[in-house]
Amino acid sequence: VTDVLALDCEMVGVGEGGVESMLAQVCVINEYGNTVYLSYSRAYKTVTDYRTHVSGILPRHVEGSSAREFADVKRDVAELIKGRIVVGHALENDFSALQLHHPREDTRDTAKWRPLLRPPHFRKPRRLRHLARDFCALSIQCGDAHDPAEDALAALAIYRKFRNNWE
Repeated sequence: VTDVLALDCEMVGVGEGGVESMLAQVCVINEYGNTVYLSYSRAYKTVTDYRTHVSGILPRHVEGSSAREFADVKRDVAELIKGRIVVGHALENDFSALQLHHPREDTRDTAKWRPLLRPPHFRKPRRLRHLARDFCALSIQCGDAHDPAEDALAALAIYRKFRNNWE
């Protein structure tokens, strides 16, 4: 575990139409790109959309024995990130799914940092795969589903490239 950690989550849909997001998987990697935490989270609500085409999540991932209780996953991640800089892309979605808050001054979000936003008005974020391609020559999200470790690594690579300017 390092002072900088990258985080990415995959979510499934719950409720009518599956529009509400619920945590399905979380990955935390350290500053050197090593996975320090990876877990599926057991569904605590009825899943109405697994979002498999995007998330790669199948029923067995959130309903099977490999899934940990949400409260345990939340506690583990909260302990890991406490007092550390957290890097990611659109982190508000990840923190919402984890039902966690993290200090703004300890958050480095590649979807919010102004130099990475789309000109000319710098209001609309760019997709992580485009940032990874344009700034780090990385190809991510090329398959059918996102990999949270790959996405966390991409956000970390972008942060590391711009770290001196960011800080």
